[in-house]
Amino acid sequence: MSGEAGSAPKDGPSGGPGERPGGEARRHPMRRPWRGVSAYRFAPGFTLVELLVVLIIIAVGSSLVFVRIGRGLGADPSRRFAVEFSQLVRKGRTQALWDGVPVAVCIDPAARVVSLSEGRGSLAIPETIRIEADGLLRSAWGHACTVLYPDGSSAGGMFKISKDRIVLARLQLDTVTGALVPYRVEP
Repeated sequence: MSGEAGSAPKDGPSGGPGERPGGEARRHPMRRPWRGVSAYRFAPGFTLVELLVVLIIIAVGSSLVFVRIGRGLGADPSRRFAVEFSQLVRKGRTQALWDGVPVAVCIDPAARVVSLSEGRGSLAIPETIRIEADGLLRSAWGHACTVLYPDGSSAGGMFKISKDRIVLARLQLDTVTGALVPYRVEP
């Protein structure tokens, strides 16, 4: 008998430690009985293969879109110049704030260059591009210049960038914030 003192418990179909008093086997609460592969055939969710296929489709589609956008931006060097000009002015503003000294942005029409003071950066003006500036100071060399101050303000000014009489960008340098703001862009 399994209940007597000194006797070892029996394993097996009658009275073992894994059985209940009625003779039925005790199951682990988290385990299900094996039902075969067909039980998981209709389980909700996606398989790993389906997820990988969707990710590959998304990657290929987005790469095609990015290539087309990249070609569109790089195709017109005149539009790219307007963006680079804005970046140069923003770079000068950041350097003025960081270094604590005023930075001048000057346009040299003879050399066809836009430059920051003290050799902090420059940008060549393409032959087909024309820059008109209003409200800028004149340097001793006759260059049109504006000044970006260390407190974030500027001397101000307005820039019109055009190509073949088509205005590409009109930019205004705010006197209070020193930010270069496009106030009208035409195709």
